[in-house]
Amino acid sequence: MESTNGLDENHTLIETWLQVSLEKKPVAYELANRVRSSTVLSPRQRQLVPEVVEHALSALDLLSAGWTKRQALWVGSAARSLYESKVVASYILRSEIDADRFYQDGLIDIRDIFSSLAAQASSLGDLPDFKRLIDVLKSELAQVMATQKIAESANYLTVKKMAKQLGVAPDYDLVYQFLSKFSHSSAVTVLTRGGETWLSLILPLLAWIGLKEYQLMLADIAEKSPPLARTS
Repeated sequence: MESTNGLDENHTLIETWLQVSLEKKPVAYELANRVRSSTVLSPRQRQLVPEVVEHALSALDLLSAGWTKRQALWVGSAARSLYESKVVASYILRSEIDADRFYQDGLIDIRDIFSSLAAQASSLGDLPDFKRLIDVLKSELAQVMATQKIAESANYLTVKKMAKQLGVAPDYDLVYQFLSKFSHSSAVTVLTRGGETWLSLILPLLAWIGLKEYQLMLADIAEKSPPLARTS
């Protein structure tokens, strides 16, 4: 009975924390707007950080839906996304150079996607129109990357690399690996779907990690983007 009461207390705690986080979403949007108006951050930081915040808010909605429907896959995926948002926000806020690097990474990622699509077109057979479209897009992207002075050999910047540069690699190895188990069709994810005991044990832990990472992200952003001084 004590064990059951303990689980009930965990669920109540998570539900309260989740409800408060949802009710305070306007505060997160206000923080994003504060970043946009910051005088201490670079233009690129002011552009990217609010987008990260809004991405995290979408993940928070997914976590809430997963908690309500008791779907470990949803909660786990949302928690991993919230962890990634925390790392990405910290990386962007570290310096103007890092913010520019993250922006460039979007172009590098698109380049890799185009290359993958081109390879798929070849394997699917004769699709000249599709291949021609990919070639045009790759050509246009190459021009943009040249303008941004991005080397053709530049590699994609993973969350793991960012975590390592931020000095939180051990945290990444522990948290990210665990959350990833519940973001894919792993054995434990499949077992969790059919077992109430699994859900009662795992779901609060996944939700707690996600909510904690969300709060840490907001705190880091607030610290590095102080409010504008009021003029009398």
